[in-house]
Amino acid sequence: MSLGLMPEDLRTLLQGQGLPPTWVAAIWDSKGVTMARSRDHARLLGTTVPEHLVKLPLQTVVRTTNIDGEEAFIAIGHGHWSDWAVDVSFPAALVDRQVRDSVLLWGATILLVGGLVIGLAFLFGRALTGPLAAATAAAAALGRGQAFTIRQSRVREVNAVGQALLRARYDLAQGSAALRRSEEQLRTAAEAAQFGAHEYDVARDRSQRSPQFLKILGADPADATVTFEAGLDFVHPEDREPIRQRKLAILREAESHYQLEYRIRRRDGQVRWVMDRGQVIRDDAGRALRVVGVVLDITDNKEAEQRQRLLFDELNHRVKNTLSIVQALAQQTLRTRPEPADFAEAFTDRLVSLARAHSLLTHDSWDGADLRNIVTTALAAFIDEGRPIEIGGDPVMIPPSTTITLSLMLHELATNAAKYGALSVPHGRLSVSWTAVDAESAVAVDLDWQEHGGPPVSPPARRGFGSRLLAGSAEQIGGELEMDYAAAGLRCRLRFSVPRIF
Repeated sequence: MSLGLMPEDLRTLLQGQGLPPTWVAAIWDSKGVTMARSRDHARLLGTTVPEHLVKLPLQTVVRTTNIDGEEAFIAIGHGHWSDWAVDVSFPAALVDRQVRDSVLLWGATILLVGGLVIGLAFLFGRALTGPLAAATAAAAALGRGQAFTIRQSRVREVNAVGQALLRARYDLAQGSAALRRSEEQLRTAAEAAQFGAHEYDVARDRSQRSPQFLKILGADPADATVTFEAGLDFVHPEDREPIRQRKLAILREAESHYQLEYRIRRRDGQVRWVMDRGQVIRDDAGRALRVVGVVLDITDNKEAEQRQRLLFDELNHRVKNTLSIVQALAQQTLRTRPEPADFAEAFTDRLVSLARAHSLLTHDSWDGADLRNIVTTALAAFIDEGRPIEIGGDPVMIPPSTTITLSLMLHELATNAAKYGALSVPHGRLSVSWTAVDAESAVAVDLDWQEHGGPPVSPPARRGFGSRLLAGSAEQIGGELEMDYAAAGLRCRLRFSVPRIF
């Protein structure tokens, strides 16, 4: 590489110091590569200086062979600002001839060579290494992200380096701004979509988790870096071992992508569902190196799937129950309205009430419903019959999702009462009451279903769909269900909380 010093420039500089044209000056860097030469510049540019010249003592005239293998007196000097070497040589043959003429001239030559080396080192140090030192300082400032200035120098290559640094600073600023925007967009998307990123280093056995990942787990920042085993602590105990074996199999096998669904349990005890999707990065031999993936909170989807399955099962079950309810209504109406005309009118009214109850169960666009309306609609067919049914409690609004689930439960209890309980006989009685107590941000509801005067009650011999429906529905709304199969009449107590609706 040339530093902007052409052979004629160097020759002019040497002649300005009174240097005869038989002298040869050269500059080479710390690795011994020739950077410039006053003679044969084109031939020797970029060639490596012989090792014995590199090892010569500084500022000392030594007789040895030059780069062309000729005997010469050579002196080496370094600049003040860099480790570049300045090489000044004089043919030994000429010195030998002059020595024979005058020892004094030989001594003067030594002094002149030494002075020239020192002077050239000073001149080149100021002309070359000063701008290079400034460029080096600017590069260091760029690496630290600090501001810097670039001044023009007389060396073209140094100016080119300065311009490159300025362009790099601009590109780095633009890239940093784009990276910040991208990170902000990714963070916003992760929070909106409820997913967090993770990366597992197989060799180091270390998993790195993003802040969104920790938020899903309900974990602390101290849990951002964990081992493989520690990373399974948040997995639900019932899912932990199957997930451990599945993840180990993923690392062993050749598959590159995976998708898992499992439950996690936060430190506060809350259970959530997550989807874990990722990619395994392997070496050429197929060994797993890293695992990169995301975890999504799919609790809402799982709950929706559970409700859908429950509704499908309920639909099949409801067809049978509806026929039983219609049959029970027909028999009860016939006992009280034996005349055909009266029977038809009363029976039609009761079927309409039953249809209203079904409409309430399938309605999904409400903003909320009063608990009294929910209970009344579920029991409308039996209330219209004039049965002694007591309904009463504190005013409380129930949100839409809880309304549907609670209606399913009340309808199931009413169906069982009509088939086997107090509503299956003329003298049976039913009482549905509740209390509602305000808390900080929710309302605690305590609902009591009590039957009297029906056939003797005994616990069921097996757990049928109705029992599973009641238990699953109570769990879905976060409630506690108590079933008391007392001989005098079934009692069902349901405790649950709902958000306060203003």
